[in-house]
Amino acid sequence: QLFLVASLVRLFVRLRFPPTPVAGTTPWWMALGAQGVHGLLYCVMFAQPVIGILSMQAGDKEVEFFNWVLPRLLGADPVLHFALKDAHKAIATAFYVLIAMHIGGALMHHLVVKDDTLRRMFSLRSKT
Repeated sequence: QLFLVASLVRLFVRLRFPPTPVAGTTPWWMALGAQGVHGLLYCVMFAQPVIGILSMQAGDKEVEFFNWVLPRLLGADPVLHFALKDAHKAIATAFYVLIAMHIGGALMHHLVVKDDTLRRMFSLRSKT
């Protein structure tokens, strides 16, 4: 649940401080790939905790967040519990792959393409 809160904070920061524009020399397919990976990362950041909460509820467990019991969205269902648990594990694996792709792309830009992508990743304010 804390991961969901952190994801909401990250989304707020992203909306408040949009990324600096991609360099005009970046090929369209690299820019498209970066947008795709970022979009999937945000999808995973929100889907993972929600599926985890639903899995626990389907396993007939109450989910607490800082001593507050989350409202029940699902009743006990062992089949659904294990299906959601498997989905939770699969999404975790996808998250690791996406993180590796993100790191690999950043390193490729820095070491091979030699552009300012890493510097742009660490700046908070848009340079527009």
